Amino acid sequence: MSGEPRFAADGRFAGYRGIGRDVTRQKIAEEKVNRLAHYDPLTGLFNRAAFFQGLEHALAVARRYNRSLAVLFVDLDSFKDINDVFGHVTGDEVLKIMATRLTGAIRNTDTAARVGGDEFMVLADLADDEASMRQFGNRLLETVSEPFVLNGQECRVSASIGIALFPKDGEDAATLFKKADIAMYRAKESGRNGVAFFSATASPAAQDRIVLGAGIRRAIDAGQLLVLYQPKVSVRSGVLTGSRHCCGGSIRSAGCCCRSRSSRWPRTPASSARWVAGC
Repeated sequence: MSGEPRFAADGRFAGYRGIGRDVTRQKIAEEKVNRLAHYDPLTGLFNRAAFFQGLEHALAVARRYNRSLAVLFVDLDSFKDINDVFGHVTGDEVLKIMATRLTGAIRNTDTAARVGGDEFMVLADLADDEASMRQFGNRLLETVSEPFVLNGQECRVSASIGIALFPKDGEDAATLFKKADIAMYRAKESGRNGVAFFSATASPAAQDRIVLGAGIRRAIDAGQLLVLYQPKVSVRSGVLTGSRHCCGGSIRSAGCCCRSRSSRWPRTPASSARWVAGC
């Protein structure tokens, strides 16, 4: 609203004359853009970008006051089975349930976020030691694994949780995120439905395998793998005798991964699909 004062002939103040404009729609649109920029539209939790912003701020405070904190990577086990059996709409409802449970299980000073399809992060402020964080992680596991009903059938979902500690495991957000991710896959390799801490004693080769496995899994979920077929032709007869299949793609944090396999020609589409699924 803008205006100017008006005065009577004798100089007395008579009021204002102005123009007003309704900006309700503009404000609603701005709030919507802000929410999309910081929150996951499905669960209402913080998204990846907002989580990293909060983590950077928490790290700055922790450095200033010589405090510790923990980053927990929570990945639902076999969530793909729920999507395959019940459909993605039901799967989304399960993700909402998990988000609500995680929010209810953390402390007021902690932060929960959804950073991927079935991946969640928790920032635990004032992390005392590994024992208390393991207890905290186990409490999250118990909360996640409580039964719920899908289409009249009781179901349970477990999770694997990886934990990285500041300043022990890293000084910046990206390092803590990566090491919590590695720890989470250690929990999966140990049988799932468990908690694992990042271990600096693991060999670089073992850590590379975990990072590569995580990248391949995400690439499969995102449909980022590409199957190429290289024909094998007999030099003598010129007849097509077989093929070499290469399954590759850009894997996050692991460069390009390619798995190849020779096969007898011809291969049916169904058998090729089964082979790709096994990559």
